[in-house]
Amino acid sequence: MSRINQVFTVGASPWRIAPVQTLADRFTVQMKTGGAGLGYLLCSNTGGVPSKANDADIVVELAAATLTAPGVAYQERQPGGGNAIDMSAYWVDGAHAGDLVRVSYNRR
Repeated sequence: MSRINQVFTVGASPWRIAPVQTLADRFTVQMKTGGAGLGYLLCSNTGGVPSKANDADIVVELAAATLTAPGVAYQERQPGGGNAIDMSAYWVDGAHAGDLVRVSYNRR
């Protein structure tokens, strides 16, 4: 198992957290200190690109960061029964271009 830490810059389209199937047992996502807008954790189980404009694609809205503090972290753990979370199904986006979204997960 290894820890993966990533930072994504909010831009014109969402960022896929992992480009190929990557199994994890838990992950955390939050807006990085210095930002100004909301963030979005999106999920696509169809293989298409999810959109923050589609409520069905939004897993959670992430609280905005401030100049001196990060936004509130969202955490998810693997479901019961030993199943893993596929990080390639998750995407991040935001409301303000240039804001940063921090993602950290334990790869299996």
